[in-house]
Amino acid sequence: MRHRRLSFQSIFVASAAVAIGSLALGGCANKAQQFRSNPTPEIDSLGMTHEEIDNRLTVTNDTNARMINRDIGYVLMLDRPSRLTPHPTPW
Repeated sequence: MRHRRLSFQSIFVASAAVAIGSLALGGCANKAQQFRSNPTPEIDSLGMTHEEIDNRLTVTNDTNARMINRDIGYVLMLDRPSRLTPHPTPW
């Protein structure tokens, strides 16, 4: 059985490999922890992003404003033209 002496180069390569491996594992653990804390960072509700929520609120507010204008027309009886004729009638 032949004994080999460990050279400085082989020790350096082995320690560099261990260092790179530990950094890689540490980096993965950090990313995994970030993922576990917030798996869907873009999603603000159960299924919509912030932009989709803003778009939905804009459409809802616009619809509500148009319905209020329609209701004001109903209340002030401006929702349809007058049925009175512009010409005189015999009765």
